[in-house]
Amino acid sequence: LCTSILDLKPNARLEVRWDLITDEESETTTTRWWGATLLPNADADNTSPLPPSRYHLLDDDATGDAVRIPIRTLRYDAYPDGGYPETACQ
Repeated sequence: LCTSILDLKPNARLEVRWDLITDEESETTTTRWWGATLLPNADADNTSPLPPSRYHLLDDDATGDAVRIPIRTLRYDAYPDGGYPETACQ
């Protein structure tokens, strides 16, 4: 999906919208567009921090067909001012 439809290649830079809760009691949130890097698929070159061959199975109940979609990993930039001093992978 990343390469075939969105044309995102490994190490592509993108931003992901996060709504961060800034006050638990009032549930006040702030929006942050968080910079991230799309990591290479682990099966491609074994540089991903996650185990290789992670897939999501999409089933079509009408036809019984299934498609394996590789799960990709983003390395989010550090955000020290917001309490996230290191990069994180998801």
